[in-house]
Amino acid sequence: MADRDVQRFDRWAPYYDRSWTQRLFFRPVHQGVLDLAAVVAPHLSTIVDAGCGTGALLRLAAHRFPEAELVGADPSAEMIRMAKGADSRGGRVRFVQAHAEELPLPSGHFDLALSTISFHHWADQSKGLREVSRVLASGGVFLLADHFVISWQRAFFVGRRRKQRFHTRGEIAQMLREAGFTRCRWHALYKLGPLRIVDAVSARKD
Repeated sequence: MADRDVQRFDRWAPYYDRSWTQRLFFRPVHQGVLDLAAVVAPHLSTIVDAGCGTGALLRLAAHRFPEAELVGADPSAEMIRMAKGADSRGGRVRFVQAHAEELPLPSGHFDLALSTISFHHWADQSKGLREVSRVLASGGVFLLADHFVISWQRAFFVGRRRKQRFHTRGEIAQMLREAGFTRCRWHALYKLGPLRIVDAVSARKD
């Protein structure tokens, strides 16, 4: 994550969970991600969330998968501090301050990796995908949920900085393959009327 993004999330952290966007946007997206996880990776014992923020997704996952080991990583120190303070499992969810590109986690350990509306903040997305692949066990699943470029959004994504961070499905599929993932499948996750705002792609490490 770029330094200016980390600083922005540090400032936002104390108010993040109280934002109206949590109820109307992030929580439905989180629920959709976990519904999808239960389908594509039903036998879970270890889950990592790269870009976990205040840990809202992992708190939901703790109830959905009560036996799973849960780890959240985020580069924002304040987000991690808020996540630890809000942990509803009495410290059983582990949070680490780390960029997705440099996860201080063992190789081949996790059954499921998640990234939800954080991928477009990663400073080196290809490196981050390789790192996620590294910490996943063989056969592990990566669920990446974010804003992906489709035809009606072209005008919005013409800026150079946006082009570097937001990608088409084809570009994402290529990046995933280069990081060691196969069997990419796309899922509509969050819509406003007919408009697809957030999609998810599931990919498996073979």
